[in-house]
Amino acid sequence: MDRDAATVRDAAVDPDAATLRDAAMERDAAMEPDASMNRVMQVAAGDGFACLRLEDGTAYCWGTNSYGQLGDGTLVSSLVPVQVTGLSDVAEIAVGAVHACARLNDGTVRCWGGNNYGQLGNDQFDGSPWPMRVQGIDTPTGLDLGHSHGCVQTNAGTLKCWGANDYGQLGDGTTQSSRVPVAVRSLADVSDLSSGDWHNCAIDNGEVWCWGLNSDGCLGVNGVQQSTTPMMVNGLVDVTQIDVGNAVSCVITTTERVRCWGSNLYSQLGAGVLDPSSTSPVVVSGLIHVVEIAVGSTHSCARIDRRGVQCWGAGWEGQLGNGTADITAWPVTPNVLTDVAGLGLGHLLTCAVNSAGHAYCWGNNDRGQRGDGTNITSLIPVAVTVTW
Repeated sequence: MDRDAATVRDAAVDPDAATLRDAAMERDAAMEPDASMNRVMQVAAGDGFACLRLEDGTAYCWGTNSYGQLGDGTLVSSLVPVQVTGLSDVAEIAVGAVHACARLNDGTVRCWGGNNYGQLGNDQFDGSPWPMRVQGIDTPTGLDLGHSHGCVQTNAGTLKCWGANDYGQLGDGTTQSSRVPVAVRSLADVSDLSSGDWHNCAIDNGEVWCWGLNSDGCLGVNGVQQSTTPMMVNGLVDVTQIDVGNAVSCVITTTERVRCWGSNLYSQLGAGVLDPSSTSPVVVSGLIHVVEIAVGSTHSCARIDRRGVQCWGAGWEGQLGNGTADITAWPVTPNVLTDVAGLGLGHLLTCAVNSAGHAYCWGNNDRGQRGDGTNITSLIPVAVTVTW
């Protein structure tokens, strides 16, 4: 039976079949990239706010703005995205606890928001509600932010970090905070970098190195409370990607599997058990063909090669997206979310962008960080309001 005949048959049996078919066609059409639309290319989530990068190189942020972290020149919070002032040609965006930064295609990095620890990198301690240029940075290739510090990967394969350093998270062998970038010791061939709240990890020659606060073993080593220089994580080889959060570190290996270590208080290691924490990397249960890993404050998510998403850990604010507020020790699938092209996790918040260039967020929304114009928490993904 041909497709048209089948449609006529289904409509005759069920009067709603044609309506359902038309709705599905409209949904599928909406998922297709629109050449006239300024598509979302990246989304990043922090603590009470989030930001995104558009195809035209501009950036937008939403949520709480008490430190100017939305970058629009004000201290006024917003339930919907507002444009970051004066930014264009943005290649990458990252967010911390109360600040955000953007890496531009001109080889500079610009930061805005709170600056109590010098995390804006402009040799000042004054905060700024609009972007300020980070000093001493030349043509970086990667960027990430922790709670109150930032790091970049240089085109030479080295790293520089700035801001808070009370746990050695700048990696320069000291615990002296810095208002300008300082060189991370020992690493010279970095291919990926990730910054958590108070620690960082990087891939250097296929090996994983971590430094900063060793909360619950998130540095992957025993017997130290913190490290001011990078320490190698034993037992990891052929690693292709890394992401770290509050006290958890996760990697993707060449076998497209995920391994995590650190705190498991909320089952964020995804190993099928609640506690104990682990200094040794453990395999996340049931995940294969993983192409992206993202770690938040108490949960983690992975993107699968067919653009599916799986999340695990704490879900009490709905950040797992599966319609419940449960803690889960193994990966679950967020509802009504398909064709995902990128992830951004923050504090009790998850955001994603699909291949059509639409952004979605779910989880805690007490400060409008979901970006849909409300303060209502959602247990499933909700579209970010388009304001551009």
